[in-house]
Amino acid sequence: MDPKFVILLAFGALLFAVFLSAIYLFGTLFQLWLQAFLSGAQVSFIQVVGMKLRRSPAKEIIRWTCMSAQCGVPVSASRIESAYIQGVNVERAILTLKKAREEGLDVKWDEIVQADFEERTTGIFEVPGVHGR
Repeated sequence: MDPKFVILLAFGALLFAVFLSAIYLFGTLFQLWLQAFLSGAQVSFIQVVGMKLRRSPAKEIIRWTCMSAQCGVPVSASRIESAYIQGVNVERAILTLKKAREEGLDVKWDEIVQADFEERTTGIFEVPGVHGR
């Protein structure tokens, strides 16, 4: 075989592998964005890419963002990502926020994140004005 043909064939195979990898990565990111879009969560495709680049668990963050939107207490993906990085039990925080809103209490996301932090340091999870879980 001609050496130029072998090099061209190897280069073509490499380009094809890169193309397939890019399609797989785009498909994964698009799937996460589509899930958020269809659930009514306000997440841009660029945010999903940023989560992947920061090595945040994008799948979980999107799931929690969708959960908060479906519960009627929308929390932005960036705030959820920040809370996750801080070690917050995000699912419990969203459910606590939902319960507080159902009880007519004006509790902010930051207050719940702070309460979770205090629980990790003192062992007591208490959001002012919210009783029980």
